[in-house]
Amino acid sequence: MADTQNSGSTLPSGGQVFTSIPDILMIPEIIIGGAVWILVAITKVSIQINQGWVMFTSIFLFFFSLLFLIGLFIGFQKGAHFWKVLDVIYHAIAAGMYFSAAVLQANATVVYQYGGWASTSEYKLNVAATVLSFIVTLIYVAHTALSFQRAK
Repeated sequence: MADTQNSGSTLPSGGQVFTSIPDILMIPEIIIGGAVWILVAITKVSIQINQGWVMFTSIFLFFFSLLFLIGLFIGFQKGAHFWKVLDVIYHAIAAGMYFSAAVLQANATVVYQYGGWASTSEYKLNVAATVLSFIVTLIYVAHTALSFQRAK
């Protein structure tokens, strides 16, 4: 995959979005973030504030990443040089939000395990949500680093 840039001044648009690094990372961000959302939504909530933040983060970033991807695909960024900086800022904030959500989800999972509140299947769902939260955090961090490198 080539790091395709429109004349070096803006982000790629159209089909180039799906062949450029780091923009291709938005697809696993959306898919894995959606999986976190689903996994947390189908379990019992032990600590409302923790899992409320996880749900907010996963839903908010699912939709905003999807909108960002659609915007890139349509070409909203053409002619505006600030999109590279916006890309870095958005993904850095998203990485921070997902890291905090992953830590809170891990805490909720530990409470499930030691509190005896959930069945084995719910515990496994919480473990899966925790693991996927950390994975999507790493993807957002990688996207931030690659976007920063591109924006230089």
